[in-house]
Amino acid sequence: MYERSFSEMKRWCPLIDQVYFEKHPQNPKLMRTYVPRLNRMSGTIPLPAPSNWHEAEMKAWSPAIARALTMQNLKPMFN
Repeated sequence: MYERSFSEMKRWCPLIDQVYFEKHPQNPKLMRTYVPRLNRMSGTIPLPAPSNWHEAEMKAWSPAIARALTMQNLKPMFN
């Protein structure tokens, strides 16, 4: 029996775990987000539930953010 891993599913469908946003039709300051998640029990991707309308700005991801996160010298929360 062949079983697929989560990383294989993400390669097969790159939409999984990505954040998408929708602008409000009447108020351009409002937006809501959608995050498609894999249902691991059934192996399907159900339609994501939208978040509530909220005022926010999406910041673009950049490699500089990734470098900054890896350079952090964080101490464990619990010892």
